[in-house]
Formats: sequence, structure tokens, C-alpha cells
Amino acid sequence: MGLLDGHAFKVRTEEIADGRKTAWEATALPLATVRNLAGSGPLSWFDSGVVNFKVQDEWTLNNRAAVELDWQIGLEGVTMALPSTLGITQRAALLPLVTYINSRPRALELRYNLVMNEREFESVASLEATGIWQSLIEGLARSLSKLSGEQVNQTKEHLSSTAKNFKDYLDARRK
Repeated sequence: MGLLDGHAFKVRTEEIADGRKTAWEATALPLATVRNLAGSGPLSWFDSGVVNFKVQDEWTLNNRAAVELDWQIGLEGVTMALPSTLGITQRAALLPLVTYINSRPRALELRYNLVMNEREFESVASLEATGIWQSLIEGLARSLSKLSGEQVNQTKEHLSSTAKNFKDYLDARRK
């Protein structure tokens, strides 16, 4: 258990036969903290509210290498505003999403699963080289683009930037 910008953040790792399980969890993490990590893109458009998330992964390297990721994200009490830097076409396309999010009386629950098998691991040496992050970002970008109306490539750029900012934050904390 640790703190992320002063808020509880749990990371739990467990050795399993031929692999490992990890769970990352935060409850009632202010979206202001998420905005600071995200830098830009759709996550930076949230004005208020909290996020609850639980990310679980399981890695096995026995007869067949495999990775399973399960993301559960809940947004509570959120409000969203589009930045003035967006063009008129983008604003028009995204306004229904913003209206939907701002009118929700309940939490918005998002869930994402990714399973990769050993073919994605052939002839690679590092985590980034396995394509895990790229596959995750591409899948999330497709899902979020459907909700937001934003182009998949644009959403992918925002997610990549957010992942890099979060990785940089964790790297800085380790030093």
C-alpha cells in the first residue's frame, strides 16, 4: 500500500505456478490527480469527481506463455468540459458524450479485458517489445472512441501520452 498524490494506492503481487498475479487498486482517487498524470487528452477534460479502479494481470510462462489483463474503472460524481482548443467539428462530435456523462446520476462503469498468447512474445526481450502496452492502448482507444466519437488514432495518441506520464511518474518515485 502506498500513496498516489496523497491518496491510498494498493499494489499486490502474488507468485503463482509458472507466473505471477498483480493487482493495482485505488478507491475514490480524485480526478484532479488523474488529470495531473494524464497531461492532455480525454482524461484531462474531467472537472470533478473520483475514479475507482482495479487492474489485475496474470502472467504465465509454462508450456505456453500468456498474459491476461482485466481493467475495471468506475467514475463517480464526474463532470466533464471540452477544452476551448478543440475545433468546431470535434466539439460537435464530442458534445453528446459530455452531455451524457454530465447527466448521469449514477457511476459510470467501464471494463476492459485483454488476453495475449505466446505468439506475441516470440523474439522479444522487453515488456514494451512484447506489444502488451500497444495492444492495450489500441483496445482501449477503440472502446473509448466509440463512446467519445473521437478518431481512434487521436484517442490512441492521448492514451499513449497518459501511459508515458504515468510511467514517468512511477519511475521518478522509484528514484
